[in-house]
Amino acid sequence: PELLEWLASQLVANGWKLKPLHKQIMLSATYQQSHEVNPENLAIDPANKFVWHYRPRRLDAELIRDTILSVGGNLDKTMFGPSILDN
Repeated sequence: PELLEWLASQLVANGWKLKPLHKQIMLSATYQQSHEVNPENLAIDPANKFVWHYRPRRLDAELIRDTILSVGGNLDKTMFGPSILDN
């Protein structure tokens, strides 16, 4: 919650412009962390309990579409439901 509050305050401070916020996020040390597995860290935390690495993965277009529909409240979870384009 504190991070979201800080990000929101930065957004307001920059006049609701997203570009400075994106730049700040992408230049942060957390964003720039490598996803490569370090043998020393693997020996300390083999189960990745402390989330020190994350293997990036590509999402299928269908997963992205379903996520957007779900967030918007338009996802029909029944099998073979009507198309959103019909609405």
